[in-house]
Amino acid sequence: MPSLKRNLFWLLFSQAATWVVSVTVLLVAPRVLGDRTFGDLSFVVVYVSFFDLLVGSGINTFLIKAVARDQTSAARYTVNAIAFKVTMAVLLTGVALVLGMVLDFSTTMLTLILVYCMGMVINALGTTIGATLTGLQYIGHLARWNMVQAYVGGVGGVIILQTNKSVVWYAVVFNLAFLIPILPNFRALRRFLKMSLDIDLGLWWPIFRGGLPYFVLAALLVVYGTIDIPMLRALVGSEEVGWYALAYRWVAVPALFAVSVGSAFFPALSAEGAQINQAFVTLANRALRIVVLVATPAAVGIALIAGPFLGLLYSDEFANSVPLLRILALHIPVVGLDIILGSIVMAADRQKKWVVVSIVATAFNPLMNLVAIPVTKNVFDNGAIGAAIVTVFTEMILMVGAIRLRPAGVLDGPMVRSIGRIVAASAAMIPVVLVLGDAPLGVLIAAGAVTYAVASFALRTVSVAEVRGILAGLSRRGGGAAPAPVPTAAD
Repeated sequence: MPSLKRNLFWLLFSQAATWVVSVTVLLVAPRVLGDRTFGDLSFVVVYVSFFDLLVGSGINTFLIKAVARDQTSAARYTVNAIAFKVTMAVLLTGVALVLGMVLDFSTTMLTLILVYCMGMVINALGTTIGATLTGLQYIGHLARWNMVQAYVGGVGGVIILQTNKSVVWYAVVFNLAFLIPILPNFRALRRFLKMSLDIDLGLWWPIFRGGLPYFVLAALLVVYGTIDIPMLRALVGSEEVGWYALAYRWVAVPALFAVSVGSAFFPALSAEGAQINQAFVTLANRALRIVVLVATPAAVGIALIAGPFLGLLYSDEFANSVPLLRILALHIPVVGLDIILGSIVMAADRQKKWVVVSIVATAFNPLMNLVAIPVTKNVFDNGAIGAAIVTVFTEMILMVGAIRLRPAGVLDGPMVRSIGRIVAASAAMIPVVLVLGDAPLGVLIAAGAVTYAVASFALRTVSVAEVRGILAGLSRRGGGAAPAPVPTAAD
């Protein structure tokens, strides 16, 4: 448990620090590039993500679970997983470029595809090392270097945009920054593992097969999570992709909190998941409560201030993003629950049933977008509204499925009542912010935050002792717990 607390602390600290960079980029990039170029960049990121999905093949999740349950497998799995993924990344880079030429993409878009594929190759190495460190629960070190990478890539990209406004050089700086964590993370891994660089081709198939269920899940996630971008571009154009991408990236900022919590808890849940016990249930409910406690007020707050917030930051070019931001804000707590519940289901070895739920959501999303995007284009002159509505309903389908698959004891009666109190405390912000009306944005945010804090104490969603414990934890220096040296088969 102490290592879990340290890992969660460093992941959240790293996430908070990288949020600053992400928000800075989000403030600068759309204004400098404009809605069309920003939309093209967003499309390229999604396009390359499909190839990156094939490179990953679910192997990282397999590594985390396998190493968490048996550390002796770490060295040989890591080396061969790296060899497999880098080989795949190089081959698929060629496929991505050829397909882009066949589809008659512009020269700029082909260049961006090449640059992001370069980042894909680098990540094939870096994320595999990171997965093994995560399985060893040595997450603090990993989080710190990921934070450095985010700052170098983000700040460098902002400087490029502010000086020569080149989207290509922005992409180059952003993707080269992925190199930064590789060497220190590899050194950390070698410190605790007797690494052998021998390649065993016979191990490639078991690694691929082990990652296959998670690959299917990741594939479905990419399809239903990103298919709206190419569909919007095909049906209504790049400008509306830009509006939608801007709103989606803003709601992704608080949603990433759930990713950090899930990353911290997943190795510990996996270690207990082979045999569901009270420790597993306690960990699962704790993760759910932490996420809901943050995601719910964030959703309400963003929906309330979407208009003045975007109006202050951007010109009228992105005024059409306001209704999108309000709609997408509704799914922040749903996404948070989906992320944690999905981690719980996979840690409990129920990933095959989770695949079935994901297939339903994946089929629902594009089929509904084919209807919703043209309809909202005709009615509101903004097809992205349809995509946003479909996104919310897709996440709700996943949530219902995950709840049905959860192990007994997870999300039980007391936990549901706790969530109800959190929702009530968040809803208390609505009349306060609406009454203040046209007050300055800072006043609206402060009033909402104070209202939520007071309501939380009144409804006992948090206690004074809990807050003191959090503050005490923040006042102490944390770090990733060093895993014990792992013996090799030769020992």
